Amino acid sequence: MHPRISLHQIVFDAGSSLASNLADCRQIGFSSVGLIDQRLLAHQPAEVARLVSAHDLRVASMTCTPLFAPGDPDRWSEAERKLLTAIDLATAVRSPLVYGCTGSAGNLTWSEAAAVVAQRCPPVLQRSRTVDVSVLVEPTLPTYADISFVSSLRDCLDISRETGLGINLDIWHVWAERDLEHAIRAASPFITHCQIADFRIGNRTMLEKIVPGDGGIPLKQILGWLLEAGYEGVFEIEIHGPTVSEEGRIDAAQRAGDVVGTLLDELGA
Repeated sequence: MHPRISLHQIVFDAGSSLASNLADCRQIGFSSVGLIDQRLLAHQPAEVARLVSAHDLRVASMTCTPLFAPGDPDRWSEAERKLLTAIDLATAVRSPLVYGCTGSAGNLTWSEAAAVVAQRCPPVLQRSRTVDVSVLVEPTLPTYADISFVSSLRDCLDISRETGLGINLDIWHVWAERDLEHAIRAASPFITHCQIADFRIGNRTMLEKIVPGDGGIPLKQILGWLLEAGYEGVFEIEIHGPTVSEEGRIDAAQRAGDVVGTLLDELGA
């Protein structure tokens, strides 16, 4: 498996154990894994670190959503505590970053929600910089307005410039944006993580992330733009949904790794 590829834990059934997830990830051939903070609640940080080490894996990312919940003042303190806990967990398992969605804007305008995020950032970034764990925000389609008000890479860039947060470039969410090549170049100083899946053109009934190469996203072109912009980080496979389950999660993950690895080899990564 290409050394710059990671597999996100979401590919595995939510009811499966962390130990089995890590074992399957390693058996497929991945050397890095992305973990979800809410799937680790049954484990102490030291135990998670021990299991990761026992399976000879690196943790490429830690997911925590929502990061700030700007549209719900009653949840601001809760979201901050949760994010600080995720940063501490990332530190324990040696993940270089925590990423997630901002949280809904609720009844706020976009600018008002962005101002709340900027207001809530300082204690979080102070902790993250102390332990050398980056905090990243990711763009999502407007369909996900219940968990994020940041719906484009340009939105992400505005937030990053204002706050110092990094960017997780989830290609599945941004691939159809206008002039994406230019947006990637502009955002490149902030992009420190990248996630990959494919989209089946015409699918309007299910927001699912399918195996790269099975859909219509011009992945090679987009990955090329990202590499040309100087991206040196991990390419994390994040696939889930009925198509992946029908094929078999392990088989789909292995095929996804092979496809992305071939693309990266062809691009000289």
